[in-house]
Amino acid sequence: MKTCNKCNETKELTEFWKNKTNLDGLHYECKTCMRQYRKENKEAIKEGRKRHYAENRDSILEKSKEWRDANKGH
Repeated sequence: MKTCNKCNETKELTEFWKNKTNLDGLHYECKTCMRQYRKENKEAIKEGRKRHYAENRDSILEKSKEWRDANKGH
C-alpha cells in the first residue's frame, strides 16, 4: 500500500506508475491523479513538448538518425 501525494488516498501499488528514480520504484502520484492532470493541462503539455523540440531539434534528429542506423533490421 502507498499513499498518493496529490489526493492523499492510500492505494494498492498497482495504482502507481513505475519510476526507478524514486526509492520505492514507483511514482509519487497515483495513475488516476496523473491522468486527471494530463487531461486538464493538455494544451500546456503540448506547448511544452513543441518548445522542447524547437530548442533541441538538432540533437533530437541526430539521436534519431543514430538509432535508425543501429536498428536497420527493425
